[in-house]
Amino acid sequence: MRFTLKLWDYLAGLAVAGLSLALLPLPLAAFAAALGALAVLIAAVDLDRYIIPDTAVLALLALGLLLAAVEGTAAGPWLMWPTLPFAVAVAAVAALLTAGARAVLLRERMHSKQELPFGAFLAPAVWMSFVIERLWWLPA
Repeated sequence: MRFTLKLWDYLAGLAVAGLSLALLPLPLAAFAAALGALAVLIAAVDLDRYIIPDTAVLALLALGLLLAAVEGTAAGPWLMWPTLPFAVAVAAVAALLTAGARAVLLRERMHSKQELPFGAFLAPAVWMSFVIERLWWLPA
């Protein structure tokens, strides 16, 4: 079964790539743009199918390892350890707010077994955390 990206997905990919290139210096901006594009892909597929594609995960791993080699640091492939809880917290809050807003708008009750496509929130939160982390980490 194939998945087709929508116009909104392409526009979101262009937006994260543009923001990455505007905020960070090269070559870091290129890595952030690729991470952002993969985050959009993961979010789009997860929202539609409730699954994160293995090919996207492998691409994240390969790009992350390449980033670590380019930076020559011992930091994690995408986020430093102190930034990981921030990314997960942002994703969790966004997911809960979205689920709550959806329930209110559709006048539905929320329940504890309600499924959420968490990858759709975590992937963009990782991109956002990466950009914020690198902006703070860069020497002035």
